Amino acid sequence: MIAFIKGELKDYPHYYYFPSTYNTHELQDDEASHILYLRGDLKNGVLYAYIELFNFENALIIFDMDYKGVDFEDTYALDTLSGKTIDKKITIRLTRNHFEALALISDNFYAQYVNGYNRILKLIESRQLKGWPIVAEENQPRLLE
Repeated sequence: MIAFIKGELKDYPHYYYFPSTYNTHELQDDEASHILYLRGDLKNGVLYAYIELFNFENALIIFDMDYKGVDFEDTYALDTLSGKTIDKKITIRLTRNHFEALALISDNFYAQYVNGYNRILKLIESRQLKGWPIVAEENQPRLLE
């Protein structure tokens, strides 16, 4: 990542990621969350992050393809409607070969991206029609029905 910032890396370390054979996590019907998943994968030798914004803008960011540290995973997920953190079990089923071919794998994402975007638009429309309260700071007025 440092080499990329310095302009010494030609390959872009960011890839859209929309798996078609499995779900990365269980998505609730009325969920609009942000997810940050960090993974040190010693078996595949990869250090990466999976980032999901509003459950439709999904990306993998590769920090190191020669990772020799400890195996770890850490997840932070925020429900954007309530402003509270939520528990998420993230599943990324990629092998070393997949990571090396992410530029090809991430090419075909348009349909899944549009489906996720349309889901969020429907959720927003539903909330607006119901007059759902806007999340505000503690002791601040809220928009109510």
